[in-house]
Order: sequence, then C-alpha cells, then structure tokens
Amino acid sequence: MNIRKVALAVLCLVAPPAAADPISGYVKGSGTVAIPSSLYTVVRTHRGHYTITFTNPMVPRANCVITPLRSLSVYELHESDTECRVVLHNDYSTLAVDGSFSFMAVPMSN
Repeated sequence: MNIRKVALAVLCLVAPPAAADPISGYVKGSGTVAIPSSLYTVVRTHRGHYTITFTNPMVPRANCVITPLRSLSVYELHESDTECRVVLHNDYSTLAVDGSFSFMAVPMSN
C-alpha cells in the first residue's frame, strides 16, 4: 500500500472535526447579524428573544457564551446541538428587551 495513502488515512482519523472550530458573531437588537455567515442564522422571535441556529449540529451539544452590550444581561440561555436560544433583559427588570450582543459557540466536550 502507498505510504502516502496510509499517512493520509491516519491523519483523517486523528484530526479534530471541522465542527470543533468555534462559531462567533455579532447580533444587532433587530436580530440581524453584522457579518452574514453560512455557519449560522439568527432569528428574533419576539422582543428580547433570539434563536441562533447552526447549519451543522454540534455534537453532543453547543456550549454558547453570550456577551450583551450596554447594561443588559442574559436572562435565559437554552442550548442544544442545533441552536442556542437567548433571552435578554435589562439589569433592573426581568422584562425581555431587545439588545445587541456577541456570541461564541463551541461543541461541548465529553
């Protein structure tokens, strides 16, 4: 067998999957993204509620870090293999409010 083919096969087996790379973005209060990406989409479902849907599932599930701008906080965060759902609120109230935020998502490790 060709040594190059064997080396390539071994490399494919030990290389981390492409999905292990972090996905990040900046989301405006309207739910639009600053720079469109083929890796995810964002939908503002209603005031202060956003769903980030990944093009390829993150196995076993996504681990999302949300950083709101201004004086907003993350009120709720639900993670799955295909999406992260975020609810933002004002620091002084639990009412959901629209706001810009950045995010980073990576597959959760075992």
